[in-house]
Amino acid sequence: LECSYNNLQTLPNLEGFENVVRINVSHNMLRDIPEVICALETLEKLEAGDNRIRTVPAAVSRLTKLSMLSLKNNNLRMLPPEIGFCTALRTLSLNANDLIAIPDEIARLRNLKRLTISANNVVKLPEQMGDMASLAKVDASSNPIRRLPMSLGHLHEVLEVMDLFECENLIDPPAQIVSA
Repeated sequence: LECSYNNLQTLPNLEGFENVVRINVSHNMLRDIPEVICALETLEKLEAGDNRIRTVPAAVSRLTKLSMLSLKNNNLRMLPPEIGFCTALRTLSLNANDLIAIPDEIARLRNLKRLTISANNVVKLPEQMGDMASLAKVDASSNPIRRLPMSLGHLHEVLEVMDLFECENLIDPPAQIVSA
């Protein structure tokens, strides 16, 4: 379902789209992710970047087949802990929002390969991030992060890129990450 670049403030009726696997509603004027999207249990890709989205509903937990979620360039201040139930996620793009924290439950995303949280207000990353066994690329640039979780050292064999450009408050990064 392609609905990008339409200045939509709400989504059209999705009745009859129960088997949709991809929705692109980027570059609109949406303020929220409608609960009706969370009822689309076959959904694999949701592109909702470049809107005005402020919240992600807890019902996102029903999207167990979701492999790609893009919410970049919105007005998000937080993610619900229920994001941890989207265990099929491989790509999560949250850059250019107003996030101040990443929920600890994100560590449940063991299939996540790419996490982009650049240009937010994140001060710390969840300590359990080292449990994310597939995490290969993290872009946390342009955040006021002070410390990295020691557990990131567990990812030294899979983590290919850890972008911390312009994380000017960062002190004492774990040696396992710096030397990897």
